[in-house]
Amino acid sequence: MRLAAASLLGGEHAVADEVVLDLVNRSKCSAYDCEFAALATALGTVLVTEDHALLTAFPRICRSLDEAVQGRRRS
Repeated sequence: MRLAAASLLGGEHAVADEVVLDLVNRSKCSAYDCEFAALATALGTVLVTEDHALLTAFPRICRSLDEAVQGRRRS
C-alpha cells in the first residue's frame, strides 16, 4: 500500500475509459465512483471507502475504513 501511496505523489493518473465503463456495466455504481475503483486496481491497492454501493459491487477492491484500519477483508 505504501508503493501505491507514493505513486500518487507524482501527479494525476489516467484510467482507460473502457475499464471504467466495464466497471459501470458490471455494477450499479456511477462512472465517477468506478474511476476510483479502476485507479485502485491500476495501482495495485485497495480503495478505502464508506460507499456501500462500491463496497458491495467490488469486494475484492474495496474496504471500509474500519476494515482497513483493522487489517480485515470483507467476508
